[in-house]
Amino acid sequence: MTGLPDPDGRAAIDAALAAPVRVAHALGSQRGRLRLVGELATVYPRLVVAGHGAALAVGRALVAAARAAGGDAVALPTSEILLHPTHVDGRTLLLVVASGDDARAHRLVTEAAALPARPLIAVAVDAAGTALADAADVSFTSDVDPDTGPPLAGPLASAVLLSAIARMLTWGASAEIDDVLALTADAATAVERAGRSLADLPAERLTILTSLLGGRAGLLVTGRDGGRAAAELAALAWWTNAGRAVAVCDAADLAEGPIEAAGRDLSVLVLSPDSAANAADRDVAAEFARAGSAVVFVGPRSSAPHGVEAVVLPEIDPVVDPVVAALVATIVGRRVAADRGRPVGRRVHAPR
Repeated sequence: MTGLPDPDGRAAIDAALAAPVRVAHALGSQRGRLRLVGELATVYPRLVVAGHGAALAVGRALVAAARAAGGDAVALPTSEILLHPTHVDGRTLLLVVASGDDARAHRLVTEAAALPARPLIAVAVDAAGTALADAADVSFTSDVDPDTGPPLAGPLASAVLLSAIARMLTWGASAEIDDVLALTADAATAVERAGRSLADLPAERLTILTSLLGGRAGLLVTGRDGGRAAAELAALAWWTNAGRAVAVCDAADLAEGPIEAAGRDLSVLVLSPDSAANAADRDVAAEFARAGSAVVFVGPRSSAPHGVEAVVLPEIDPVVDPVVAALVATIVGRRVAADRGRPVGRRVHAPR
């Protein structure tokens, strides 16, 4: 028996977890666009990823992977680039990640196209982003409908799209498209498998995680590099599902102040999807645990520091791993919502 409180919610999670495989399959019809990105990688060596909300967080995962491979990459909010267009120039690949026909994203694409030193403009959009895709030099689309599809499906689909783009940027013109598509399909299947393992957590285990993350006055979510991207996604998931406040901090910045909140009133979720950062993140988890905080550590290694609860996930792909790690906040957040009498999986204060 799993610990999920709502059968309907499990159906939504299953539907979302099926999205990556569909997206990977659909990439087969976008081979020419992938090839173009690879061929132009040396002409446009600087990558700027734009977005907001969950789209920006997934973009940060791509940037972390690009930097780890030695690339010049940065992720910025769409609004910031609109205010300071000097972030992009004629040697930049501007990748706009958006959900729906985003007016800010459309404005960015239009204004970037008019710059004297024009960047190459690419977009990664869902099924509702047709107009945005038409305005870009090259576009990648998924079949996820932001209005009717499960909320989880968007970030998962974007991560699969961006993982394929990341390979093309890394391998350049020498990339074999068939190899890229095969690796992307393997990653998508692994994402679905890992997500289902989280959704199938036994009731007893989910109760423990719920007590640790939802039983204190405050929750801090932290990570570094790809883990920071995971933390931003997890915070959005926690707000939406649990309906409770949460703070996000880069693990490298904890000594600047957030560590002072350590103690029995604080829960901490440490997201460490990248094994290269695992040792430093384990030290962070241990420090909070020694101070009496309730700590959950999510990463690819099973050994957790003393007093820390571990959730072990496989290393799949540096772009998709942060999105999978953030699923912990969704699964536990739904249980927290049910325990508090909050409607599970539905917004109470929907934006007007």
